[in-house]
Amino acid sequence: MTGPSIGETVLLVEDDAQVRQILARVLQKAKFDVLVAANGADALTLARKHYHRVDVVVVDMRLPGLSCADLVEILRSEHPGMRTICISGLDEERAFEQGGPAHYHDFLRKPFNNAALVSSVVRALSSDATPTRPANVGSGRGWIG
Repeated sequence: MTGPSIGETVLLVEDDAQVRQILARVLQKAKFDVLVAANGADALTLARKHYHRVDVVVVDMRLPGLSCADLVEILRSEHPGMRTICISGLDEERAFEQGGPAHYHDFLRKPFNNAALVSSVVRALSSDATPTRPANVGSGRGWIG
């Protein structure tokens, strides 16, 4: 798997400041440009301001205010090619039972290692922008396996 090209931007949305800082550092070390937001409303503002720069959104499933599902739905309607990676401390099925987005490219369960995060972003960038349906989740949500 090759690394990212210079100029690819990840919008990281995580409400826990310590986790947000660590994940941002991991992505920066992997040569991604990183925009960070602590909540859905701030993420939406950044995505709109940097529309032509944001390639992938890495979003925590439990956000204060604007939910992950609502944020992803708005971003997909405004920017159909934007890829989404959901992260959560819950397993995938439980996380989505509690209100995840209808479509996403990948799911990472916390805690995950640095390589898993970087690989997930690289896979999302190298994929078709349309999420696919997972075989192991019967809800019809999509991801890249």
